[in-house]
Amino acid sequence: MEELLAKWRNGLPQYQKDDVRSDTVEQGTVIWLPPLDRAGKRYLKRTAQPGISITHKGGGTVNTGLLNHPILVLSRPAATPQTIDFLSMTSFGNTPLQSKFASLNDARRGDYVPVDRAPPHPYTFPNHRRVYDPEYKNLYFQKRYPMQKRYSYVQISMVYTMHLDDAERFWGLTELAHAHYKLDDASLGTLSNLLRAKVPSYRAGGQHVVSEQERQACRDRDLRTQFAWYRGWEYVCLWVQLMMMAFPYAVGIVWASLSTTVRMWYACAEVRRTTWRD
Repeated sequence: MEELLAKWRNGLPQYQKDDVRSDTVEQGTVIWLPPLDRAGKRYLKRTAQPGISITHKGGGTVNTGLLNHPILVLSRPAATPQTIDFLSMTSFGNTPLQSKFASLNDARRGDYVPVDRAPPHPYTFPNHRRVYDPEYKNLYFQKRYPMQKRYSYVQISMVYTMHLDDAERFWGLTELAHAHYKLDDASLGTLSNLLRAKVPSYRAGGQHVVSEQERQACRDRDLRTQFAWYRGWEYVCLWVQLMMMAFPYAVGIVWASLSTTVRMWYACAEVRRTTWRD
């Protein structure tokens, strides 16, 4: 108990349950890019400056439509482990890719790769009249967790970069809130091949390796998070403990008061009885 209390004291201010666990972020991990209001607050908290900082690797403007969506971590460089390169994800409002871009000549079809339960990419059909590319295979997660009830697609035409602390955890489906969404090795290979052709100037480079010290720090942080709603818990415990310590004294004081009162009553009664006899 004392150890838990000590960790709780040392952990103030408390973390939020949506904070990203840095020991789980690596190539192929899915995390969440919060909406503008929360993203701005996170950036403000980290830098003491209002706004949000997401950079396009190609130098173009950043579409705010990628906010409030999951993102796929493409790289976590060893030189700057708090920075991630990522790809945006979308569901198109649960619309299949071939319906979103109905024209067979629409090159935008090649900008997206289906994830998990989404229908196969139209480029993988041999009878496609314009493009046939078997590399556009569906991406899957290591433990085959269903990501969400909607179709999902990864956009591979634009690479972004941002600070890890400005993102949030991806909780997925409610019943799988603690699932860890990471692409399997085959899907990572597929994504790498597609990116090499789609964004030839991008290279991921050396990746950050999570140390045991970082893992322990994240475990301690999660322990503090579990007790975050117990902000007044320590004081309640101390109050109960004091009450329990004071209870015998309180009982003794009450008993002594009652005894004294009874004795005084009997003494008064005896005086009255003696006076009446006289």
